[in-house]
Amino acid sequence: MDKTVSCQSCFDKLKELEKYQEVMDHATQLIAIIDMNYTLVRANQALLDLAGVQSADVVGQPYWELPWWNHSEEIQNRIVFAVEQAFAAGTVRLEVTHRDRHGEVNEIDFHVKAVRDPEGEVLYFVAMGYNISDLVKARQALTEREHQLNTMFDFSFDGHFIYMLPEPLPKQMIHAFSHEEIVSHHKFVRWNQALLKQLGYGDEDVESMNMMELLNRSTADVNEIIGQVREKGSYTGTLEYHNVKHTEERIFEVSIVGIYTDEEEYAGCFGVIHDVTETKRYEEKLEYLAWKDPLTGLNNRRAFFDRCEEVMAYPEPRGTVLIMDIDRFKGINDRYGHGVGDIVLREVAKTIQRLTEPNGFSGRYGGEEFSAVLERTSIEKAYLIAEEIRQTIEDMRIETKEYQISCTISLGVANILETDRMIEEAITRADRALYRAKETGRNKVVKA
Repeated sequence: MDKTVSCQSCFDKLKELEKYQEVMDHATQLIAIIDMNYTLVRANQALLDLAGVQSADVVGQPYWELPWWNHSEEIQNRIVFAVEQAFAAGTVRLEVTHRDRHGEVNEIDFHVKAVRDPEGEVLYFVAMGYNISDLVKARQALTEREHQLNTMFDFSFDGHFIYMLPEPLPKQMIHAFSHEEIVSHHKFVRWNQALLKQLGYGDEDVESMNMMELLNRSTADVNEIIGQVREKGSYTGTLEYHNVKHTEERIFEVSIVGIYTDEEEYAGCFGVIHDVTETKRYEEKLEYLAWKDPLTGLNNRRAFFDRCEEVMAYPEPRGTVLIMDIDRFKGINDRYGHGVGDIVLREVAKTIQRLTEPNGFSGRYGGEEFSAVLERTSIEKAYLIAEEIRQTIEDMRIETKEYQISCTISLGVANILETDRMIEEAITRADRALYRAKETGRNKVVKA
């Protein structure tokens, strides 16, 4: 470009701009007029304020040396290039930064336009800028939040997913649709790798899944979940999960939170799936150890007596107590060893549990002694059950790697009387009956 271009029409146009100065000064945009000698001839008040200068300080200066960008050679070069492009193309847009007198960095979006006469000759250039600092900061903040969300999604050990509606549902319209209708319109828009690992799926599997398919729940279950999200804002629950790709059932703690717009429109939901399978198994193991005999799996004494307290609250008839003892068990241990003795205890316990549990509960009372309570059962019926236990154990042959063991059992049976204040009173009577069975030949049932 010829930087000495001048003509009468150009001067006339620039002079004509003077009458628009007041309008320019009231504009919030940043406005500069550059002549064909590439010097500043007009700047509005907003632009002057940005640099903290007076009009007289800058008018007549070459545009590339103006204070808005003389701090950066790179920005100067971009400005020069933009004006040259505007000369050829008409209008050019560029974003630049400017550090004002307070040290604040401002992001400026400039549009540079060449103004031409009817013959197409360039008369001057108008640069109009917008201070987009707040927009850039908001965009950066949004980017940062998205980065944080991505980090949470990508590195979390929990499964995360987002379902969204095509359009937010106004609050007043929520009840116009059923839960099932809302579920059917949710679109699966985001998930992380932890979710895929938990559920045993690949990306291609889950892309088209609705929530019912994803969680492997019935329509009624998912309707209940969405119902709570709509009514209460969130849902938290424990779900058992199994699909064809899993070799075992998993237990998930699922939390789903509704996503709402500023206008309280329901837009979708965000879900977190936490695999608590191992925790639940550990809790179950602790509970088992607290309440079960580790060798036989029967109730231990603590659990047995806790159950008895419930029975003692029953009205008549409360039921019947059985106290049982394997005959000559010490001889089995002495002859075959304690390992074989443990096998015998387990097999006898299985028989007692199988024959008593339809009517009550059983426990290991201690050593080779067992107990059972047959709830709301008469002593006559209890006697028949006890006799079945005795006969089954007598007929049983317990196989080990080296031996085939047989054994017998003696049983004492006693009613839980209305006058009994504690279960121990009935147990004492049953224990005395057991003693008589032992004293009179063993392998028999005796009623108290």
